[in-house]
Amino acid sequence: TVIMAAAHAALTTEALKVFRQGDVDADVDADVETIEAGLPAALHALTTNLGDEQCMKLPPGLLSQALRVSRLDVDRAALVLRNFYRFRSDLGWPMRLSLRGNEVALATGVHLILPAPDHVGRPVLLFNAARVNPRHCSVLEYHRMASYVMDVLTEEPSVQRGGICILLNLEGASVMRAGDFTPGDIRRGLSMWLDCYPCRVRKVIICRANTFIRGVATLALPLLSPRVRTRVQMVKDDKSLAEYIPANALPVALGGTVDEAQELAHWINARRSCAASAQ
Repeated sequence: TVIMAAAHAALTTEALKVFRQGDVDADVDADVETIEAGLPAALHALTTNLGDEQCMKLPPGLLSQALRVSRLDVDRAALVLRNFYRFRSDLGWPMRLSLRGNEVALATGVHLILPAPDHVGRPVLLFNAARVNPRHCSVLEYHRMASYVMDVLTEEPSVQRGGICILLNLEGASVMRAGDFTPGDIRRGLSMWLDCYPCRVRKVIICRANTFIRGVATLALPLLSPRVRTRVQMVKDDKSLAEYIPANALPVALGGTVDEAQELAHWINARRSCAASAQ
């Protein structure tokens, strides 16, 4: 059990490295006007860095997104975009994912963008870990769906600058399910975000963790830098969770007022409407 806990702690540490990417200073928000004023010159420099041919293959707006996330660090943005392009090309994914091909995985309720932000104003992405079931979808399909949801979540410049909050619901999750994931699944799940996606994860809230997972977190968190450690919060109950996310954003199952199934159906229908209007 000790060896298993140590292994999971190491994996957790690798996963939490994702939260460092794109943060020049996680504690002080750069001035919005400064970033937007410097964006044209940084875009020119980034285009030169990447080359016109590769820039044309990337979705419109993604270069600006990478620069906002990196606080106009051109080299950093170029690294993330090259990795982004390589990752999706290797899998045969389009550079900008759509609802088509993701509805089955979405319907499982593994991910949901909550209807209201956290108390700081950041959008919240809910991850119901126990709902990942390879009998319903392949792990690759879940990964593709997660990428699509993140594409939608990070469209707005304010989100690109200010970052997001991830709410990790571990109710019902068990390490015994680890056998459902191949080493390739695990590598993909880490590499798809680490230096590979322009997004700032400013807060990770873990709720409904069992005793074993709490023990893993106790081993893993001290291995992280103080800056990253302050962004990870494990809450003990719904009352503690409400200190970070309001009740009108949280599902009923987590002490809030949101009908999760209804909200998910509404979100999917809204995406269908957007897709139809874009045609």
